[in-house]
Amino acid sequence: MGTAFKLFHFDIATENNFGDTLLFPAVKHMFEAYGAGEAFDIYDSRPLRENVGPALVRYINATADAVVVGGGGLFLSDTNPNRDSGWQWRISLDMLDQLEVPLIVFAVGYNRFYGQPEFEPPFSEHVTRTIEKSVFFGLRNHGSMEKVAEYVPDELASRITFQPCPTTLSRSVLPIDTDQPDAKRIGLQLSTSRRYAGHGVGPDTVIDRAGALLPRLEEAGWDVVFTPFTKPDHRLSARLGEQFKQREMVQVYGDDVLTRGLRDLSDVPFLLGCRGHAQMIPFGLGALPFSFDVHPKLGYFLSDIGLPQWRHDPKDDAFVDSMLATIEDGWENREANREKIAGKQAEFLDITLDNLDAIYSGLGGEPSALDTRFAPYDAQAWNMARSRFLLEVQRENSIHRQQTFHEKARQTEAELKTALRNCRTAADDRRILEESMLREQVSAGTMQKETKRIEEKTKLLEKENRALREQLAQQSSETASARIRQARRKVGRTVDTVMKRGRADS
Repeated sequence: MGTAFKLFHFDIATENNFGDTLLFPAVKHMFEAYGAGEAFDIYDSRPLRENVGPALVRYINATADAVVVGGGGLFLSDTNPNRDSGWQWRISLDMLDQLEVPLIVFAVGYNRFYGQPEFEPPFSEHVTRTIEKSVFFGLRNHGSMEKVAEYVPDELASRITFQPCPTTLSRSVLPIDTDQPDAKRIGLQLSTSRRYAGHGVGPDTVIDRAGALLPRLEEAGWDVVFTPFTKPDHRLSARLGEQFKQREMVQVYGDDVLTRGLRDLSDVPFLLGCRGHAQMIPFGLGALPFSFDVHPKLGYFLSDIGLPQWRHDPKDDAFVDSMLATIEDGWENREANREKIAGKQAEFLDITLDNLDAIYSGLGGEPSALDTRFAPYDAQAWNMARSRFLLEVQRENSIHRQQTFHEKARQTEAELKTALRNCRTAADDRRILEESMLREQVSAGTMQKETKRIEEKTKLLEKENRALREQLAQQSSETASARIRQARRKVGRTVDTVMKRGRADS
């Protein structure tokens, strides 16, 4: 009987993306399948994209023997942008230093797209410290190992280990029927993203190429179905379906991914897709995965399974011909290809169990003391795992709703403050306006009084002017009369004088 170590898991619980929905339970399942549940106990978890604060760090230090981070393509800067780490796990360097238990980084991937900007600080320092604190640092493909090694010192790069994604081990771990039908039946998983532009792939390139390939596949006898992994994938599939006759839609995303989703996808023996998990999950079920070359990680995985030729560039003019030829070759050599995939699956399981041995030993356990090294899930354990997954989804949705509520409350508070400031400004403006109007009213009243005074004064002046004119007129009349009388008297005197002179002469 071995020692059971208590593990705290930073994960993502979601039902909106088939890959992530299966991935994080699959990580838990691998730890719990090892030692038949006697080696590890994942007792609690939190969303890895949420900020890790002091209270959570204290809780982990008090309850956990180690912390599991991942899996998933976590080395990506713009899915959860933050200055704490530079990648999706949002824990600051300070909080990382305060973690007293070792880390287990499990099946994480380097997810930068073609042409995407370089990681910003403190990414390099953060990854270095993460490796230093890790009892195990496992990346899910050799391409990711080479890329992450560029950011850390050589002595730490040697500690980076290959750990396949647990979704590639479904046939080995899960109690589901994964026998693939021997039929020319192929699924199309279509995606588009602004991030594809760094590879020169436009927003309609994938659907245009798929639209040109689909009738060629049908001519070659293929039954083509749509296998969307997300709601946006579904919309693209529906859009392509409008160009042709309606196709079967094998919708695998949703809350029943761990049952119906896997069962329905197991009936699709070939798949052409754009997502990393559109390779790994079909591979884990025994299907043959072909890929649009829209992300470097698609090449990383196909190289790891020895089939890099199963990826083709959609911006290549020869894409339709080359992809059709590759798929046809996959069918013609399907038995050999399936044997190769089965061999790789067995190899990946051996690698995973060796890694779990190393993790168990690194924490102080003795692998040889375990009664059973590995025990796949039975149906009852799988149903319990599914129930736990649904509870975690509900918890994460509740956290998201609470955060959304708080964010809306903060936004409303900010709007109220702005409205209050605006009200105060409006009140000030009204007061200023009222004071201005009052001044104008006072000024208008004063002006009215002055106008009235002027008018009254003007009337008085006009009255005085009329009186003066009348006086002047009267004075003028009296002066004229006096002058006339004076003239008359003068004339009279003159006449008298003349008459007197006349008499004297006579």
